[in-house]
Amino acid sequence: MRRSALITAVVLGALVCLLGGTVLYAGLQDTARSGTNSAESAALGTSADIQLAVGALSSSGPGIDCGTFSENLSSGLFTATGLTPGYSSPVQLFCIKNVGSQQVTLSVLADELTDVDFACTGDEAANGDTTCGGDQAGELSLVLRTGYLRQPCENAPGGSLPGPILHDHPTTAVALGTLAPAATACFMTTFSYPGGSLTPVADVQKAQSDRATWRIKFSAQA
Repeated sequence: MRRSALITAVVLGALVCLLGGTVLYAGLQDTARSGTNSAESAALGTSADIQLAVGALSSSGPGIDCGTFSENLSSGLFTATGLTPGYSSPVQLFCIKNVGSQQVTLSVLADELTDVDFACTGDEAANGDTTCGGDQAGELSLVLRTGYLRQPCENAPGGSLPGPILHDHPTTAVALGTLAPAATACFMTTFSYPGGSLTPVADVQKAQSDRATWRIKFSAQA
């Protein structure tokens, strides 16, 4: 009986010591905190977002000045009538600005291309044009060639303009390079009606009294 009481006293004494040590240890700690911190991310534009502007030769020196940028241009870059082989349009300048949040890869296609044969003239039918006149399908886009060239905005335009035949351009894209966020790139474009051996005589005959209309569609891929 005395032995059990002694053991119990020893155990209780150990627990008291342990608890006392815990309280003592806790009493030696302290903490200090700052106020609530806060971080907010900025609103970003969509990953791929471009705007267009008509360009013009700078009046203050070599280079290209960009007009007002917008989502779409209200007018076309070209209007030409009375085309014959050997024609080359004036150079047209335009600018693309990346207003998105990511670098994009640019390309261009012909969009909404229509080809109308509005009159049957000369020996058009004799050369195999089975849709001659009457606003039937035309052949002018088969003999027109497009061209694009990227230009440093600070330099005067120049250089060659390789590009696809207009008829193929709705599905044949022309690569225009990459564009960083907030950056602007300048370009020149033309279209031509090649003469000589580049356009067979029969194709020239079938393309007479025709009208081609199209829009130029620029795309940006992030």
